[in-house]
Amino acid sequence: GKLWSHGAQIDWTAPLLHPRPKPLAELPNYAWQRKSYWIDEKPRLIRSKSERPNGTRLFDSKITSPAIRGAIVLETALSIDSMPLLDQHRVNGQAIAPATVLLELIADAALSGGRSGTLRNVSFPTPLVIPDDGQVRIQAISSDANVELYAQLDNSAGSEWRLAGSGTLVRNGLESPREDVPGWANLLNLPRIPVEPEGLNARAKQVGVEYGESFQRIVSVLRSADDVLATIRGTENAGDWAVGPDVLDSCLQTTGALIDREEVV
Repeated sequence: GKLWSHGAQIDWTAPLLHPRPKPLAELPNYAWQRKSYWIDEKPRLIRSKSERPNGTRLFDSKITSPAIRGAIVLETALSIDSMPLLDQHRVNGQAIAPATVLLELIADAALSGGRSGTLRNVSFPTPLVIPDDGQVRIQAISSDANVELYAQLDNSAGSEWRLAGSGTLVRNGLESPREDVPGWANLLNLPRIPVEPEGLNARAKQVGVEYGESFQRIVSVLRSADDVLATIRGTENAGDWAVGPDVLDSCLQTTGALIDREEVV
């Protein structure tokens, strides 16, 4: 057996037929206990560039059907196995898909097929729970103007789909800048007080939000009465993300500096 496992050619008939045929052993008549020792292939979130449909960055496949008209339907799956980043974003002990992950999926679907524009009115109706063992099936339905992201928590047939996020794609340029927003020079000159990043993380834990190391990227925070300037540690390689979800999430975390300690989040 050891020789065969190392590639040696074995004549298996020799031990059975020489010097005389050996009697065959009778097999027991009770049911066999089957157990697979093969390693199951884990689901992939991001395929190679040549496999991605409609020029997308984050989806695995495109669904086609005569019933689908005027829209692009894309599909992928979210799981902790395929995206360990999800394990580092927990609320009350449950892994929750960060809004920044869902935002990237919505934007990727909206701009698929060579479309361009500005994504507006993005919303996430309810938190999307990611199971510790298993995956969540994701479908994006993208038309000329709207994108809807749906999640199926149970992959079994007939399982319910629910809306996980949506947005509107506005074409033909960007709006002109608002005149009431001060320039960068004015923002930098406003009086500010420092806020400890550790304090923001501790406050998040008080309300059940736990950030793993990848989501702890705030280096420094300075706040004024109604805005925040912060330094965020970036990433050398964001991969196929437009902006790393953990980096963008860390930017959003800095808004906690505007909440007074007495307020309840």
